[in-house]
Amino acid sequence: EGTILFEDPSGGTDSMSATQLARLLADHPTMRLVVMNSCEGARGGKEDIFSSTASILVRRGIPAVLAMQYEISDKAAIAFSTHFYKALAEGSPVDAAVSGARISMSLLMDDTLEWATPVLYMRSQDGVLFRIDPSVKVLPPKKQEESVVPSLAERKRIEWEKAQSGRQREAERQPVQPPGTAEIPGKRVSTPPLQPQSRTPPRTTEPARPQQAPQQASKPGFFSGKNKFIVFGAGGLALLFLCGCLVFILSQIIPVPTPVTPVVRDTDIPEALTPVLPVVTITREPTWTPPPEPFTPTWTPSPQPEPALGYADVVKNYWDFYGDRNFEKSWVLLSDRFREKNYSSDFNKYLADKTEQYCDVGVTRWRVLTETRSNVYILAVVNFKKGASCEDSASYLVHQVTLSGSSWLIDRVIAGVTSDSKCDRAARRLSVGATARVATRAEPLMVRAFPSAAESEYLFDRLLPGTDVPVLDGPVCAKYNDTFYWWWKVRSPAGVEGWVVEGSDDTDPAFIKPVQ
Repeated sequence: EGTILFEDPSGGTDSMSATQLARLLADHPTMRLVVMNSCEGARGGKEDIFSSTASILVRRGIPAVLAMQYEISDKAAIAFSTHFYKALAEGSPVDAAVSGARISMSLLMDDTLEWATPVLYMRSQDGVLFRIDPSVKVLPPKKQEESVVPSLAERKRIEWEKAQSGRQREAERQPVQPPGTAEIPGKRVSTPPLQPQSRTPPRTTEPARPQQAPQQASKPGFFSGKNKFIVFGAGGLALLFLCGCLVFILSQIIPVPTPVTPVVRDTDIPEALTPVLPVVTITREPTWTPPPEPFTPTWTPSPQPEPALGYADVVKNYWDFYGDRNFEKSWVLLSDRFREKNYSSDFNKYLADKTEQYCDVGVTRWRVLTETRSNVYILAVVNFKKGASCEDSASYLVHQVTLSGSSWLIDRVIAGVTSDSKCDRAARRLSVGATARVATRAEPLMVRAFPSAAESEYLFDRLLPGTDVPVLDGPVCAKYNDTFYWWWKVRSPAGVEGWVVEGSDDTDPAFIKPVQ
């Protein structure tokens, strides 16, 4: 069962099993999608490939879980997330968003196979997890109104209007006196008639200031405004001219001393200080002597092929070198694991095993069965011509070609696939391009790396009864439980491509059938 490691407050690790995480997320019925941004969250064990954390979350009721099979680089994760979340925001189904994000990764990073790292586990039928209403529009935020600050003239005008209205209200409250009189307690005093007031607005009331003698307005002088810069510029030029003249006059009056070079004669040097150099005669001798015998280079097999070849060329060249008995070159096309497992990495043991003589060996036909992140499975028909009459003997061999550094090397050669004539009596119901459905009653149908694969390391996925899958390639005739059946290449709901057998047993009349 998968496990997630969290960081506790002390900086250590706090583990949580996939079942515990599923129990925690089950309390949120509105949750539609879980994205596990951790490595190997979609990787199961060797005995049960559905023991990964992502598959357990889906079985516990999460509609869709996106996880990673292997470690993923930052560049690949950014490229995937950018397209994936953008597609979800536009209302695309989650499976379409994952497919589009994978295509985006393959176009941006064509030198790796990291586009196959993300895996989607889904329970939803149509893949639409979020319903987005296109009629709802998001309005931009309103701009704050700018505060209007009145200018100085405007403030003066407002103050004058306030003072004028205040005077008018004060005048209205005072009693009206007849012209030429003024009220004094006990008697009436004549006053000169009022003069008509000017229409100019009165000045605002200010505190009394000591009277000063009126100053006469000064006229602008010569050194004001632009004239000041002109005068300063002319003065600067005149000063530079005077300095130049002064330097010229001083150079003419004061003579410049001429440096005197002392003359040294041979007689002035004491005899004891005269160096005496020894005379050395250099004789050039040859430093290289040609070898007495012609040089014969010795060849040592290198661990890597040079130059690097494609995976199909590696298979073809290996059997060409094998047929020509050029075992030194065929040896370098084998992986380190192949050499260690079969020959203990000893080239002499490899030669000792090649005792049978062949007229010729070559590849007549080949086809790619499955491609993974670091392995390619190639079915090749190898024709061995042997015997006195060089009779043909064809062998159907599956080659597991692995990527080691920048070179493709043969990691394993497996038998089990045979010619189509062996499956003449086997039922053949499917076809390429059709949709097939798993017809087993209880047991899941295994998706394998190539036909007749039996080891657990070649199990890619398993299909539950009733699962519909598209048929991509086939058929290929191979054994299953000592019986020859047709095998077909399909794609699982998780996006894994592999081969399934169109077989039968006592419990299930057919493992997989076409959808009617």
